Amino acid sequence: MWPFLLLAIYAGGVWYSARKADRIYSGSGKWAVSALWPLLLLTNRQFRQNWRRPLNK
Repeated sequence: MWPFLLLAIYAGGVWYSARKADRIYSGSGKWAVSALWPLLLLTNRQFRQNWRRPLNK
């Protein structure tokens, strides 16, 4: 059960960060940043600040 829950949280984070990264990146760069969202959330202050911004474009 836990692996499925963790996978769902990770996939939700990828989707959410891809929506946000769409403003700056395009194509495969957007998905590379999105796949690394847990690492970036822990280590990058700018990523955390951008994560808190609303999705409105």
